[in-house]
Amino acid sequence: MTDGMSVSFRVNNAATGVTTLNVNGKGAKPIRKSDGKQVDDLKANGIYTVRYNASTNAFILQGEGGDYSLGDFIQDKNFEYLPVIWSFAGHTSYVYAVAVDADGYVYSGAQDNTVKKISPSGDEVWTFTRHSSAVYTVAVDADGYVYSGAQDNTVKKISPQGVEVWTFTGHTHNVYAVAVDADGYVYSGASDDTVKKISPQGVEVWTFTRHSSAVYTVAVDADGYVYSGAQDNTVKKISPSGGEVWTFTGHTGSVWAVAVDADGYVYSGSLDDTVKKISPQGVEVWTFTGHTHNVYAVAVDADGYVYSGAQDNTVKKISPSGDEVWTF
Repeated sequence: MTDGMSVSFRVNNAATGVTTLNVNGKGAKPIRKSDGKQVDDLKANGIYTVRYNASTNAFILQGEGGDYSLGDFIQDKNFEYLPVIWSFAGHTSYVYAVAVDADGYVYSGAQDNTVKKISPSGDEVWTFTRHSSAVYTVAVDADGYVYSGAQDNTVKKISPQGVEVWTFTGHTHNVYAVAVDADGYVYSGASDDTVKKISPQGVEVWTFTRHSSAVYTVAVDADGYVYSGAQDNTVKKISPSGGEVWTFTGHTGSVWAVAVDADGYVYSGSLDDTVKKISPQGVEVWTFTGHTHNVYAVAVDADGYVYSGAQDNTVKKISPSGDEVWTF
């Protein structure tokens, strides 16, 4: 068994009591929480991840999950193993943002002030080092150009080869969010309470100033409408010309994540621990309350399934009607 090895599995039948995990016939190992305590419940259909700790000869449960006691052996039939494809450890501090292009290349931004391009097989392609502080957000367009926003108040456009194309210095505080549309226009949100539209050449097109506090997240749809979430607990829809279309006030905490689907429905995640679906007219469709702590990330697929990540250490898949499908 390799120290740090990760194993993910789906529990087909609820497992309780004294439990160990035997992977590939290597012998039963106890599953424990990070504090060393044994866990006592694994829920049926739950997806769990553990990492092997060679110093304690035990698997450590990652995030929320069940507890087990020593001695129990989980039968292989109870689990559907979900192998980790690769892990990239090239950053030297927290990773705040990832994006992926159509060819499977991954782009990451981190507190080590860098943006990295990672191959589909998990190898580093290049590192961009022109930011002077933490990189909070990254996006990539259809041509492989990368856009990054950072604590140094700038937005940068980076070529597919990792070379700086331009730097936008129009913000006066940390840039927390960037998005890019099909025409290469960039949208940025910052803790100067503004959303800005930037041309493909790096020139400011307009500034939206209707938020009353830091803007943490932005998204753009195929028609050029922009959606922003902020510390003022609101989601706003902004027209392609920079005018406010509507404001959604259904959250009771800061909004850290927004996504929009092809039909104009908006999905928001908040520090009130909820995910909300909002109609194209700005009306709440449903609220998902399955998380137990701050929701920092949301995404939506072509079929309307929503994916959310939260401070409760879980990722959840939510159906188009707002019901939980699974928890990772």
